[in-house]
Amino acid sequence: MGENTEEIKKAEGFGGIVDTVRGFFSEVSAEFGRITWPRGRELVESTVVVLFFIFILSAVVLFFDKVIEWVLRLVMGA
Repeated sequence: MGENTEEIKKAEGFGGIVDTVRGFFSEVSAEFGRITWPRGRELVESTVVVLFFIFILSAVVLFFDKVIEWVLRLVMGA
């Protein structure tokens, strides 16, 4: 009798995992239905804004890199 009880618990455990995974994918599917994807013009505008800020950020990083390089050259005497 003890062996059957353990087998049933193992089967329920595996079934519980399957139910959990099935529920997860069901919720993911429902979330995908709620997504509002950007339209063409909005997508282009957002892309331009992101590229602009990437350019500005890279210019700022380059500036500070050159300043630090200049200060280190002064300190090291190279």
